[in-house]
Amino acid sequence: MLAIDIDRLRLQELSGARLSLKVGAGEAVALVDDDQHRVTPIIRRCGGLDPIDEGRVQIGTVDVGRADRHTLQRMRQDVGYVSIGGGLFANTTLAANVALPLRYRGMAEAEADARARELLAEAGLQQHADLRAATIASELQKLAAYVRALALQPGVLLVEDAAAHLHPHGRRVVQQLLTTLRARGATVLLADDDRELARHLTDRVVELSSVLEAA
Repeated sequence: MLAIDIDRLRLQELSGARLSLKVGAGEAVALVDDDQHRVTPIIRRCGGLDPIDEGRVQIGTVDVGRADRHTLQRMRQDVGYVSIGGGLFANTTLAANVALPLRYRGMAEAEADARARELLAEAGLQQHADLRAATIASELQKLAAYVRALALQPGVLLVEDAAAHLHPHGRRVVQQLLTTLRARGATVLLADDDRELARHLTDRVVELSSVLEAA
């Protein structure tokens, strides 16, 4: 069973070349290239953040390029997403950032706050829970972004740049978080220019050049 199916996706960032890649349910795949700017746009299109002009991207049963807004919103309830910089709300505390998807799912405010603090503690961030995101180091912001993306235990996790802003300790924390997520059967697709980290985080490392069809 396929969780992610990219079929002849055409990208201007790749000089019009077409990309095809299949990721099985429960599999963790890293798409790597020396230039991060060549692989990040692929993840963004999988998440429905950028338009798909030609080709097809399917997440589960959803054709991302053809889906309406309501369908994309439903899909994202089961898709965690980590952007390069983390994407936290800068003037909001880490606890509130992590609690946001829980509240969106309907969890009561007090319960969501308590759960957010538990999740932050699992990543070693409990002492930063009441600090605004803008006031802490970029590495800690990135770790909190992983925690937020995993708060709802998504079936699919998309990561634009797994290594960005992370020092060795942060990388170990992310590896632990993804190990826990994958033990629940989740699928992971990440893009990176750091092949060493990619090998530690995934089952399969795919060179971008190997899945491209020239324009």
